Amino acid sequence: MRAAAREDAVSTITVEGAETLRDADVIRNWLGFQGMPVTFNRSAPDAWGTEAWRALGLNSSEVGLLGEITRNADGKLSQDFANLDAQLDFLTNTLGQTGPGFFVGLPPRALSSSPDDEHCYVYAPADYHEWHQVVSGAVRHLADERGFAGSSYQIWGEPESWVSWRGHPGRRPESMELLYDYVEFFVWSWRAIKSADPTAKVGGPMTSTYSSEMNRAYGHGFGMDDFVAALAERKRLHPDQSITLDEVIWQDYDWQRNDTLADGVEHVRAVLARNGFSPDTPQVLIGWNTGYEPERPKSLFEHASYVAAMIIEQLNMGERGIQRGYLWPFDYDYQFPNIAAVEIPYPEQTLGGEPGTWDNTWYGPRKVYPAVTEHRKRPKYAVLEMLRAMSSGQFVRMKVPAGCPLRAMAVRDDATHAVSAMLANYARAGASAKIRFADLPFGKGAATGSLRRVDEAHSADGRGLEAGTERRLALVGRAAELPVSLPPWSVLQVRVTP
Repeated sequence: MRAAAREDAVSTITVEGAETLRDADVIRNWLGFQGMPVTFNRSAPDAWGTEAWRALGLNSSEVGLLGEITRNADGKLSQDFANLDAQLDFLTNTLGQTGPGFFVGLPPRALSSSPDDEHCYVYAPADYHEWHQVVSGAVRHLADERGFAGSSYQIWGEPESWVSWRGHPGRRPESMELLYDYVEFFVWSWRAIKSADPTAKVGGPMTSTYSSEMNRAYGHGFGMDDFVAALAERKRLHPDQSITLDEVIWQDYDWQRNDTLADGVEHVRAVLARNGFSPDTPQVLIGWNTGYEPERPKSLFEHASYVAAMIIEQLNMGERGIQRGYLWPFDYDYQFPNIAAVEIPYPEQTLGGEPGTWDNTWYGPRKVYPAVTEHRKRPKYAVLEMLRAMSSGQFVRMKVPAGCPLRAMAVRDDATHAVSAMLANYARAGASAKIRFADLPFGKGAATGSLRRVDEAHSADGRGLEAGTERRLALVGRAAELPVSLPPWSVLQVRVTP
């Protein structure tokens, strides 16, 4: 048993309730998932899963942009938006999404430069003028007819990976020609999108890591640094083409095992500045979660506390940090135990394949994964509930002493006369602290502290965030103190009201 912490070792974390920073609704920018639920869709929506999604106000990234494209006998292209519209109706009406992000890529066989290949959709378009036609038509449909003007568009995903992007026919894996093909695709897609909706935000490259060095360590031919440099060179050679990088997109699964996203943020900022782009270009994380270590499976609470700690870290970075994040996945673990936010009944699945096959590249060796039989909200979902509850009001400054292992943030909501603090302990050891709420927006006497936790003893029954407990807190002037103890891999939320 771990020895009790000495009083002089307890950190005092101060919530400065009078000093507001920025609106807390930016928390909602982190309430999203890469893609949509995989265990249900618009033809068979799971009622429990639908409500779990809606309750958090989640949005999706990577909604496929194009309608159904056909070519008639005369070679003329047509695009039918019926399926796209049905998908959008499902997102907005059933799942309650207000701001999905769109994916631009995967040309259909009618447009592919390698139409006879089984995987024709990972090649560049055969004719970029035709690509411009269909992309601009789809964006115009979204902006003018569906009310999605000003949306974000992600140009391809993991283009550094041979399994995801093969450029023009004849390219070889790890060839830098694949990078130049991708830049060409980015530029043509950018033109098409902006011609239909000048307010749209176009981003890339959505590489699997934040640096070229890391990408090469994982066997890829190029990465973030290479893309930004190549796009800058394209702009230099064609000064008449006002190509912008509205958002810079990457993924992260704690590749470095250093328990931070800040290193990636600072690396990308430096790469942008070095190549003549604004270092303040918004960064977007599409596809992120805890790292996978097959030799050490992680508990549900380790996963949950990591998500809490990283979101708190980035929100505390303000405009310098990542501006939006989309977790992966929502409702199915695939080959990564405990990674999803919820469990929904799903039949037994066989994933993976023999070495050298596409299934092996995506899922590893062939393996049977047992059926899921219950509906459960995991601790990670409870963390997202905590965040949602703090997304009204304004951030207030917190002072966390050096050496304190806890990540912390606080919000003041004058509409409800409440000040809330959220603390994450993403560590193997427990931690004790004293939270001092200073300059509370209400008077003398006493206040109520409502505590809700995510750890092995709380929010662990599959029903989501616990109701919590209440304590009466003595007010000295307009300040109150509350000692707290956080076990390993845990999250705590305290809400103080009159």
